[in-house]
Amino acid sequence: MEREHFIRLREIEECDFYDLYSDKSEDIGAYGEKLTVFELELLKVKGYNGDILNNLYIPYNNGKTSEIDILFITRKGIFVIESKNYSGWIYGSENDKYWTVCDYMDKWKLYNPIKQNQGHIHTIHQHLRGIPCFSLIVFSERCELKKINVNSDVYVFKRDKMFFKVSEIFKNFPDIMDDSQVKYVTDYLKQFCNADKNIKTSHVDEVTNY
Repeated sequence: MEREHFIRLREIEECDFYDLYSDKSEDIGAYGEKLTVFELELLKVKGYNGDILNNLYIPYNNGKTSEIDILFITRKGIFVIESKNYSGWIYGSENDKYWTVCDYMDKWKLYNPIKQNQGHIHTIHQHLRGIPCFSLIVFSERCELKKINVNSDVYVFKRDKMFFKVSEIFKNFPDIMDDSQVKYVTDYLKQFCNADKNIKTSHVDEVTNY
């Protein structure tokens, strides 16, 4: 309880809703990713072992790149995590192209994060075939998931439910890799971390022209 209270206070203090309209929006997203990584580190303390990588730019076969927020590489497979650090009410369906983010002042469209993560998983499978991937869409505790319709094996939840969702997957799915295989996958994917400025700029252009 103390940990959750601390995280929520930090989010309110550093991630005010209006900052999403400022030049700090990228920093707010990065801050949300750090909180998500922190939750994964707590899972590791509890014995749910795995390697954490974040901010990956993985190339498609066509030369374009897929920007992936966070990967948690475990014996169960790869947890592919799309982190969304929004306030307001969130509405959306798995098959919609866009979801809606709404607060008491305004509303706007968000590209469907499930489809976004499907693209990430497709890219991973181009590089690493046969490894199960779990799609996790993680929202800030500051939002409300008002009406989210999901029919497939995708996990959409707020960050304070991270422990319960990941531990549930660990309990319900068998190991498919040993520690040496986990290390191999991690070492392979590390090459896509710390992308240089040119790659990041190119990816922004691709997203803009999608």
